[in-house]
Amino acid sequence: MVRSKSLLIPTKLHRIARDIAGTLLHPAHDPEIDSIAIDSRGASPGSLFVALKGQNTDGHRFLADAFRNGASAAMIAQNALPQLTLDAGWPIVAVADTLRGLQSLARRQRHEFFGAVLAITGSNGKTVVKDALSALLAGRKVLASPGSYNSQLGLPLAVLSAERAEELAILEVGISAPGEMAALEKIAAPD
Repeated sequence: MVRSKSLLIPTKLHRIARDIAGTLLHPAHDPEIDSIAIDSRGASPGSLFVALKGQNTDGHRFLADAFRNGASAAMIAQNALPQLTLDAGWPIVAVADTLRGLQSLARRQRHEFFGAVLAITGSNGKTVVKDALSALLAGRKVLASPGSYNSQLGLPLAVLSAERAEELAILEVGISAPGEMAALEKIAAPD
């Protein structure tokens, strides 16, 4: 499981909220965010904990744990607010859907800081082709998706793993259900 990934550059929470059409709760707190945590155990100072709802658990249940572990802020779903007890010192961005919020953040990072993007998709062999291209381009400023980060969650984390502006990104894109490619295409925006 992915616990934390670096964001491209440190970004103030109010800008993240604005860019993803979120509502900043407790706006007096505006920490600088430099990483994403999707697992409360990977939260650390500077991280934005994204409370994702999965098939087996709901990240909102671990909000307090994320802050105890050092998270600087959290992204939560607006419809979860009535069930949550929020500490007044917790900087929170509320969005309609946390996965969509994470994807919006990745779209912003891609358009703002990546030059060209090469996207690789297909039924099989995506990771091998991506890794081979990355090896061939060694020595150039190139971001390649880590591992097989190619899904609705994996692609945004791959984009957000960049530690600097990149002249080229090689992104792996995979779907598991009809209709997913449209959202992934907007994130990768391949050239």
